[in-house]
Amino acid sequence: MLVFFIIGIFLAFFLAFLIFTKKDKRISDRILFAWMVVIGLQLLGYYTYSLGNWHAHPHTIGIAHPLPLAQGPFLYLLILYTIKKKERFCWKDYLHFAPVLLMYIYMLPFFWGHSGNEKIQLNVQVHITDSVFMLVSKVMYIFSGFSYLTLSFYLLKHRRQSSGNDDIGNLFALHYYLACGVCAVFMLAAILYMMQEVGIIPVTVNVEYIIYSGATLCLLFLCVYTIRNTSFLSVLEENEDDAHNFYAIEEEVDLYVDRLSKVMNLQKPYLDPDLNAETLSALSCVPKRSLSIVIKKFGFNNFNDFVNSYRIAEFKRKIEEPYYAKFDIFSVAYDSGFRARSTFYDNFKRLTGETPSAYIKKRAKRDNSR
Repeated sequence: MLVFFIIGIFLAFFLAFLIFTKKDKRISDRILFAWMVVIGLQLLGYYTYSLGNWHAHPHTIGIAHPLPLAQGPFLYLLILYTIKKKERFCWKDYLHFAPVLLMYIYMLPFFWGHSGNEKIQLNVQVHITDSVFMLVSKVMYIFSGFSYLTLSFYLLKHRRQSSGNDDIGNLFALHYYLACGVCAVFMLAAILYMMQEVGIIPVTVNVEYIIYSGATLCLLFLCVYTIRNTSFLSVLEENEDDAHNFYAIEEEVDLYVDRLSKVMNLQKPYLDPDLNAETLSALSCVPKRSLSIVIKKFGFNNFNDFVNSYRIAEFKRKIEEPYYAKFDIFSVAYDSGFRARSTFYDNFKRLTGETPSAYIKKRAKRDNSR
């Protein structure tokens, strides 16, 4: 069983090291780093207890006891700050860790008011009698864990629905699996604690061994996911645009959709054959990182299809004008923003389902029938 603790400690600090050495760390990276450190310290505390080192160093008894109350807040804040654009940690978010601080304050008399031998005796008595403090602690662990899990799953569900995309991506999958893993650990803890309270499991049995073995399995999965999906540590660095687009705030997206629509209809930047995402972003005041999800709100999967749809609509308008009756098809297409003949014909057929010639003939028949 001790092997699980060693593996878990190594994995937690290893992941923390990888995140710490990452360039251009965002606030979500720092939250994940702190979370891994706390998990590592928590596992290290129970590992030293399992070795019997608490008898040799009684001042370490109870140091890790409040840390399970931090697991739920870390998961929730990690997901929240990945979704939000803010790069500063809000002071109100520190309140999520108030129960941890309050428990440490409550335990101060134990830390500072007893000798080493007294701490050892008190610790043994607590585990044998299962004191009120231990029972309240267990209830707080479970309540805190499931409360923050509910909030975390709500955030994930809300962002998935607002994205309108079934391809949730590596970042969403990572957070979803993390939430499921934490949920499994807290469910395991709740079941074991309940079985211990009703007498199915003796009080003398340390169920934390099983619980932290489950936590180690979650860390192992996280490492495997990291190795198999190299974007884990770079998703907010190399692929930051995709991550932000997926988690873009719905209200901002609606604003960007309005801005982009006005620019496309009034300024007609698509008439420039060299139009690119950077130029369109500057003209519409829509951040480039959000341009992809805004374009999807218009019903298109990529920038080129979005722009070419406006060019095709412009072509259709121009051939209705008498002035363009003397021009050939591609000349009109060129004035509509297309540079190459093949690009025009291919996109027209793909986006409308018919060739330009077929469309013009159908329009002429419609006009003659009137």
